[in-house]
Amino acid sequence: DMRRDPSSMILAKANAETSLSLDPDLVEGHVAMASVFEGTGDETNALHEMGRALALDPSNPKTLTYQGQIFDRLNRWDDAEKDFLRVLKERPNFWLAYNELGMNYNWQGDYPKALQAFRAASLAAPKNSLALSNVASLCFQLGKFDEAIGTAKKSMGTEPNDLAAATMAEVLRAQKKYPEALQWALQAVTLNPAEGTNLLELGDCYSKVHGHAADAESAYAQAAQMEEQQMQTDPTNGPGWMLLALYRVKSGRPEGAYALVQKAESLKAGDLDSQLFKVRILELLGRREEALATLNTCMKRGATSYQMDASVDLDSLQSDPRYGEIMNAHPSGNVVSLPI
Repeated sequence: DMRRDPSSMILAKANAETSLSLDPDLVEGHVAMASVFEGTGDETNALHEMGRALALDPSNPKTLTYQGQIFDRLNRWDDAEKDFLRVLKERPNFWLAYNELGMNYNWQGDYPKALQAFRAASLAAPKNSLALSNVASLCFQLGKFDEAIGTAKKSMGTEPNDLAAATMAEVLRAQKKYPEALQWALQAVTLNPAEGTNLLELGDCYSKVHGHAADAESAYAQAAQMEEQQMQTDPTNGPGWMLLALYRVKSGRPEGAYALVQKAESLKAGDLDSQLFKVRILELLGRREEALATLNTCMKRGATSYQMDASVDLDSLQSDPRYGEIMNAHPSGNVVSLPI
């Protein structure tokens, strides 16, 4: 991910510019330049470059898929879905389009459809660890704990990866198996120390193991420091600002966190993951009414009780009678068919 490494961004831009100077009609050059613009938060120019690439090769599945990813970041869910479905209509075995379609549904909160899309991606690419990891993650969110564990282990057996390890940690933590969860969280951080959400999971696991409060705070602080660096590369990353707010509050630095939430909201942090993080932030900041209102919106969109139960900092909120009323009013949905 170039957004995590400014030096890689500089190198990528130089390579893209050189490629296009040699061949202005090089599709890969325009896609590479689009990735540079997208990585610095310039979605307008990123989409312009994608448009030029598609004008040269209108049916290129990778180009269409990447354009869909940019639309997702802009919360243009319908436009992204159209791109992914267009790819799959012409290339029904293109696993990446299924995977990104699953991400699209996941960010909107349509978890049953997301799970079905991820399963299709895994069938199309049975040895792909990412597709399996995404299946495991969605299984957890839908309360299918046994399937989540089995699929995560299968993913790790295919290729050790931090997403599968983090999902294992989350499932075990939800089952109150805290020492086991901690070991998986440590493995996730080892596999990908540059991913802030791995440190968040590590901190959440430490917070549930007696005598590790300082370790938990340290993990959150590391995540905050990492996110701060990434925001320097792409200051338009709304979900990143929301995560930074959570990391700061969890590491004992609540000052300015609410302003970061507002900034995130202004920068299209409309994905359901960001909104669930917002619930945690507001509750930790003592803004109970706003936390409940946000929770109600999240549950209307498709969030599940399993996700809320796994949040380590909502014990007080969950004891509020209004919390129970919200949860009872919005039961989890059932699996539905994909529009493919």
